[in-house]
Amino acid sequence: VTEREETSEPVREGLVPWVLSAGDEGALRGQAERLLPLAAEHEPLDVGYSLATSRTVLDHRTVIVAADRSEFQAALTAITDGRTSGAVVGPVTGEPGR
Repeated sequence: VTEREETSEPVREGLVPWVLSAGDEGALRGQAERLLPLAAEHEPLDVGYSLATSRTVLDHRTVIVAADRSEFQAALTAITDGRTSGAVVGPVTGEPGR
């Protein structure tokens, strides 16, 4: 029987969701543009956690699901430019569910 080595570092692999929420479509694009530098500077998991736990859920929402910084940057650029991307779900409008 082999024992697993315990580590104090969390696993930071795989797909990570980033939830974007804004009052209208233009503001959603603006949020995507402001997140572009964060995608290059910070761990995707950390940004995703912050977006999910510290942002108000507003009427216009979209979710980016990606695995690394370059995928997040490409998806954010697509949102900013009003293009579609396979990594982007939405936009969704209407009353947030509970």
